[in-house]
This record gives sequence, structure tokens and C-alpha cells, in this order.
Amino acid sequence: MSQEIKTAVEKMNQELLDGQNAYYSGNPIMSDAQYDTLEGQLSAIVTKNPQYSNIATTLLRVGVEANSVLRIPHAKPMLSIENYYTEESFVKAIQNYGAIVLVEPKRDGCSCELTYIDGKLLRAVSRGDGNSGEDQTAQVKVCKKIPQKIKTHIHDLRIRGEIVMCNSELTRINSLVSEKTYANSRNLVAGTLKQKDLTIVKSREISLIPWDVYSPEEDNLLPDSAYDRMQLVSTFGFSQYEGEKIHRQNSVDIIQSLHKILAQNELSDITADGVVVKTDSYRLREKLGVGTKFSKFQHCFKPQNMVATTTLLGIEYGLGRTGKVTPVALLKPVDLGGAMIGRASVCNETYMETLDLTIGCEVELVRSGDVIPYIVKVTKKGTKKFVFPTHCPSCKSLLAFDPTSEIVQRMCVNSNCAGKAAEQFAYVGKRETLEIDNLGDSMAAELVAQKITTLAGLFTFGNDIAKMPKLLESMFSFRSNVNTLKMVKSLETAKTATWDRWIAALGISFIGHSLGKEISKALKLTSDDMKNLPTLLLKLPALNLDKLGAVKTASIVDWAKDKNNIQFCARLYNAGVRPASLVTKVVGGKMKLSRTKFVMTGELKMGTRKVVAAQLEALGAEELSAVSSACNLLIVGENPGSKLAKAQAKGIKIVDENWVKEQLG
Repeated sequence: MSQEIKTAVEKMNQELLDGQNAYYSGNPIMSDAQYDTLEGQLSAIVTKNPQYSNIATTLLRVGVEANSVLRIPHAKPMLSIENYYTEESFVKAIQNYGAIVLVEPKRDGCSCELTYIDGKLLRAVSRGDGNSGEDQTAQVKVCKKIPQKIKTHIHDLRIRGEIVMCNSELTRINSLVSEKTYANSRNLVAGTLKQKDLTIVKSREISLIPWDVYSPEEDNLLPDSAYDRMQLVSTFGFSQYEGEKIHRQNSVDIIQSLHKILAQNELSDITADGVVVKTDSYRLREKLGVGTKFSKFQHCFKPQNMVATTTLLGIEYGLGRTGKVTPVALLKPVDLGGAMIGRASVCNETYMETLDLTIGCEVELVRSGDVIPYIVKVTKKGTKKFVFPTHCPSCKSLLAFDPTSEIVQRMCVNSNCAGKAAEQFAYVGKRETLEIDNLGDSMAAELVAQKITTLAGLFTFGNDIAKMPKLLESMFSFRSNVNTLKMVKSLETAKTATWDRWIAALGISFIGHSLGKEISKALKLTSDDMKNLPTLLLKLPALNLDKLGAVKTASIVDWAKDKNNIQFCARLYNAGVRPASLVTKVVGGKMKLSRTKFVMTGELKMGTRKVVAAQLEALGAEELSAVSSACNLLIVGENPGSKLAKAQAKGIKIVDENWVKEQLG
């Protein structure tokens, strides 16, 4: 069954990747509704089977640029906007957005960031994956409606917006061609921005509708109010800002503005696919921060509710890696937005009781965005009430209540719980965590069967097998010794993964990769700090990090004070875990490798490419994705690829791992 689920996840993820590639190249192969439905189905499967989340890459990515060669990093993340599909959820989600919010149309175009240096357009970069994008400077510079010069006192000014085309312009262009016509203006814009023939780009009326402006170095010279910033941008020659400024407390005004903009969207010559609400204060935006895929200070309403009614057959209780027990409703399959739905979220025990769920009751489902459908109400009562389990579904130990949760949340606190361990191993094996080869759900189950139930135990086991490989044959009964040895080899590399990955792997509630990076930099963690990590974490409350609220800080402190975790970190250190530091190293008043732009090829013995890249970037170097004129260094490992020949042809300096070790000291 597990192989069938894995195959299904791989197939759905590939379909979504194909859809993304087609969408971003301007030739979509599926509608937005079809894409959302497929993404929701994939998300539902991964929610139940998190061991496959490393395969479902589309759930973590912002976008894709399949044809990009030169990637340019963004000064700050340029992420997607999370969608909401009901007015109630749209209004409710702004409770942390401060006293004033902006409500504006969401134009359906191609997101782009323009960089103006001393008022002159220097560069245009697509959104890409949110961290870096494709260079579109040549195409944007010939667009007559996009200002090439602006009057500003700020040296480096970034303007973000949507590159769009009027539907009337689409009609005009389609009338000039006899063969292929374009389905919509967004597709035509995407295709135009990839045109190498700039005369074609110049002949089309393309403009940019701004929705953000900032300065990487002088943001304090701009108003704190986003509304005031957008008024300023309008004086640069861009279109007048379309949004409205509203006091958050007045939900009636927000709903009225929502309806007003939706009506305007219907009449506009520029396509819009929703309405966005966002925080007005930039100081508050920085405090709210960003997630993996979405920014946390804005969201979008898309008027395409999907509602269905069906029968509740039962409740299944899942166990997460942190011990949280989560109920999932088992339903009589029903068509919801073009997909057959047989499972739905009921969130938690409190929500179950609030809804008064019973076996056989009739429930109303809503699918809102790209998450698993959820039950919103009971339309007809059933026969028998559900009783939430009091013991862990895996290890059968008595469940405890999470004291930090305002709702009733039961937790398995058994540190040796096999169910938790299996989920934890599958999580740390993921590419974005510790990237351990062959550590999936089946290997995790085998490890647990051998009484290996902690991360420290896993690395100790890896050390033992690395020293005496024949132990696998004499002491353990793994289905595949070959795969196990590959995992052991990968464990050795994982010992030096960067600190942000290791902090995410430790299993501290609410703490993932993004916060792991913030924490490791704030504490200036070095490769020797695993042994005393709990003591160092206790210093965090005094540092008052913006992205660490009271709940997350309390979670870290509780974890750091636990004697089991103190011993756990000591065992990891004794097993040889030495995470790579993310602390920027300055030598003689400047970063040692500030002018180095490097590319890597081949297999490196000293660690994965990501680990080595992070260590070099801490010295000021910049990693590039391809050998180009911007590259001035190629780092070569074993079995190098075609990049070596390209670098030799271009006369680029070529070094091996010894050079890297010398730079890192």
C-alpha cells in the first residue's frame, strides 16, 4: 500500500510540475481550478503521509522557471499569496494585520521586480522560486509603458508589481495572426517576456502595475505606510494605485470594499483573478515575516467556493513526529470541485465537539485553497458520538494534554514512541532537512523495529556500521543491506549539515528551517556548539528576536530545559555531529570572499554541495547555478560534469576541495 501511495504522490507532483512549467512559459495545459483541485488532493495525501512530503516538491515551491539560465537572487523573498475562498475566512485572517489594511485587485499577470539605481532602471527580475528569478531586463527595457527613469533621492529602489497587458491589446494582436491565437493576456505576457526578438516585445503594449516598493539599504527613508509608498510610486510614471485604505476593525467596510473591487474586476480591461488584503505598516510586515511559500502579511480572496454535503463514516487518528494526535474524517466519497473526496480535516478535539460530530451524521464540506477539505457544519445528526482516544495509537501510552494550546490537544509524550520515531526519521531524511539517502518510511520502520528510536541513536548506529559493515549481517535484519549502507554513508555527510537544518531536525515544536536560520545566526552557533546547545537556546528570550513570539520562545525554553534533550544533544555531539555555521565571517573589515562568484561540479567528500555553499557564503561568496560570464571560480569534486569543460573554455579559475578547506580554515 505504501508503494501505491508513493507512486500516486510522484505522479500527481509531476502533473503539477508539468502544469507549472506550462503556466510560466505562457502555454498552460490546465485551468486554475484544475490545478488547485490536483494540488489539494496531493496536499491531503501528504498531510496523512508526511513521509512523502520530500517527493511533493510543488507544495513547497513558489513557482518555476524551466527555461531560465541566469538566476538573480532577490534582496528579500518574493513569495506567493495564500488564497481564501470564503468571505468569512478572508476577513478573519487579518486579525494580526494591525489597525489599517489595504484592499486591492489581484491582477493576473507575471510578477516582476524592477531595480532602479539612482533613478535609472538597472534590472528586471521575475519572481522565479521566490528567492531568485530570471533576468528579464532586456525585455522590460523596451516596454514603452514601463518608466526607464524615475525621480528619487534613494540610491537603490526596488519596485515590485504585475506585468500585464490589456485584453483589448490581446484582441489586437490576435487579429494580426492567422494561425496561433493566444487564449488570454497573461499567457501572451509570459510568452512575450521570453522573446529573444526585442522588436516583437517593443511592438506590444505591456505595463507594470506596482504592488510593493522598498529599498534594501535605505528603507527607513520611505514611509512606513504602504498606502503612502504606493502614492509615491504613482508619481514615478506608473499607474495610479488601485487599492483602498481601511481600518481593520470595521469588517463591514472591508466586505464592501471586497464587493466593490470584485465588481470593478469584472468591468476592467485588465484581467484580475481576485482581491488582496495586506498590512499597511511595513514595520509590522517585517514582524509578521514570511513562511516557506507565502508571506504572512497578506492574502487573497478568490470567489470560487466549493461546497458539498456527504455522510461521515468514521474518524481516523494520526500521529505526528512531535506527538500531536490529529483526527481526520472518513467520508462517503463526494465530488468537490471536480475531485472525489473521501477524507476531510476536523482540526482537533475541540473542533469535533463544537461541531457535535456523530457517526452517520450528514456534514457540509468546504475546500478552501490548496489544503485538505474541512467540515464546516453538521446538517443532519447521526447515531453515535465519537470518543477521542486516551492512549497513543502507536505505543498505547497515556496521552497528555498540551498546556500551551488554547484548544484541547492531546500529545504522546513517550520519547521512545515508535510511531513518533518513524515520522521523525522520515522528516529528517527529507531533502530540505538533513537530506539522508534512503531514509524514507520503510527504512524508518525498520530502524524502529531494531529499537532505534532517537536521532542520536540513529547516528550512533551509523557510526557502528561504518566501522564494522558486517554488523548488518550478524546483528540486524534489514531488507536491503545495500540501501542501509547508502544511508549510513549519507549520515556521515549529514553530520555537517548547516545549523538551520539541524535545528529543524531536532523536533522543537513550532521551529522549522526559517526560524532555525534566525536562531543560529542570533546565537552565532559554531560547529562545536551541539554539545551545549540547550544552554545557548536559553539565551534567546533576552535577544528579543522579532520572529520569535511568546509561544515559540516558550516552546524553545521548555525544550532546552528538558533533561532528556540535554542528554540528547550531548549524544549527538559524541556521535560526531558538527553542524556548519551560518555566521558571516568578516576579516579586516570586509568579508573574505565578497568578490567570489562560484559554481560547483562533481561529488565533494567534505559534505553536500548545499553545506559547502552555505559555508562559503558565510565568507561572502555567492553561488551561481551555471557557468557564465558572471562566474569567476569553479569548485571541482570527483566525477565532474560538463561545467568543467565550459569553465576551461572561458578561462575561469578552477580549484578543488583543498582550496575550500584552506578558505574555511
